[in-house]
Amino acid sequence: MRIIFSKEQTSKDFIKEMELKYKSMETLEKEIKKEYNALKVVDLDSWKFLKENPNETIKKTHTKITNDIKALDLDLLDIIKKKHPESIKELANLTNKDENVIKNKVDYLNETGLIEFKENTEIPVVSFDEVTIAI
Repeated sequence: MRIIFSKEQTSKDFIKEMELKYKSMETLEKEIKKEYNALKVVDLDSWKFLKENPNETIKKTHTKITNDIKALDLDLLDIIKKKHPESIKELANLTNKDENVIKNKVDYLNETGLIEFKENTEIPVVSFDEVTIAI
């Protein structure tokens, strides 16, 4: 099963993400010169383009190939995106599931990159706007 996660991202947000990831364009350019990496070249090209075109938005995608995603996982993604629970306990209450089961599922979704936690918390966040599943 192939799952594609997509989100619209502003130039400002993309640039901020690149600065967190690489610190500066110069640092990224040095990394590419040291060891060529096609993904880093795309990041650099996108960074330069969006810096010159601050009103542009991009559609960012993340593809996951797995057979481990269950209906409960997709339900959790949906609930986290729509209801914005402030804790694992609240998420467990929203799903009528045991808190330990939900904690394990949330940890799995975080490890696979499907959700994130708000900085320095265990508050789950889905940062994607669209999910496409190809079976």
